[in-house]
Amino acid sequence: EDRESFGMYEDLSAEAPGLPLFQAPLIVTYWSYPMIGVRRMLVEAGIVRLRVPPRAALARPPFWETLTLSGRPTAVIRMPFTYPAGPQTGPVLISDWVGTDWQIMGVTTDGPGPFVSPSDEAPALLKFFEPSPDFNDQMTAEFFPAGTSGLSDEGRAAVEELRGAFTLDAQTFAAAEHTVRKHQATNLALYLGGWDTVNHAFQRFRSASGSDAPLRGVLDRYLILLDRNVQRLIAAFASPPDVVVVSDHGFRDEWHERHAMFLAAGPGVPHADRIQPLTYADVVPTLLDLQGLTKPARLAGQSVLRRPDR
Repeated sequence: EDRESFGMYEDLSAEAPGLPLFQAPLIVTYWSYPMIGVRRMLVEAGIVRLRVPPRAALARPPFWETLTLSGRPTAVIRMPFTYPAGPQTGPVLISDWVGTDWQIMGVTTDGPGPFVSPSDEAPALLKFFEPSPDFNDQMTAEFFPAGTSGLSDEGRAAVEELRGAFTLDAQTFAAAEHTVRKHQATNLALYLGGWDTVNHAFQRFRSASGSDAPLRGVLDRYLILLDRNVQRLIAAFASPPDVVVVSDHGFRDEWHERHAMFLAAGPGVPHADRIQPLTYADVVPTLLDLQGLTKPARLAGQSVLRRPDR
């Protein structure tokens, strides 16, 4: 498959000595419970070292830096390639090391941070990510008001995955809403990983019966929860923003598939009468177009707003 449609970027490589470039991301991102156990054993034995992908791995500025440098200040919450956090040109950056997902996977860093930029806002922003029993109570009320007693071992393991995903997404939304309200008139680049985790854990329970029947509706309820939190975040802006939602893959039978999702709506987004095919390369040109910026000639892809078949 051609690399542009598959979404790989030629200037990005992973640390995998002796492996062809196209294999490295597959090894880094492959996700299954047996493989996680094998990977953790390799890490604990010192045979393999997994690192947070640093900002320095990118040969060119990511889109949030491009927007900020173009006079469109952009706050960043847990996007990939944001560790270490400083110095940054945007109003706020919370790196992707903040949270628990990397640590659970046995990934390490090369130093103590910084995790957040600017440093004077770090205490307030990191406070959103502190552990609290409130998240467990909120998750139970949202998904299992009748409790979870009687679940199978596999069901209980899935609920633990949900607990971590729910907590981190709730913390991320809270930090994002705080940032938007404090830094009005800024863009926001936000990464949410919970939906991926929950899909891996709960696709197998969509038709569950018996003791695991309470797990059947978790995926639907998680989408409703995400939608509600996005609605609340949008309401935090001083004026209605343009919103772009992008997933880096889809799901089929618990695992990743190449067809992903791109949604855009807002004052600057005209209505389209039908679903349009596009690739990863079209995402950044669309973001630049929504900001009134001209796409650099060297940048691949085309803004969705300017497609002749729109």
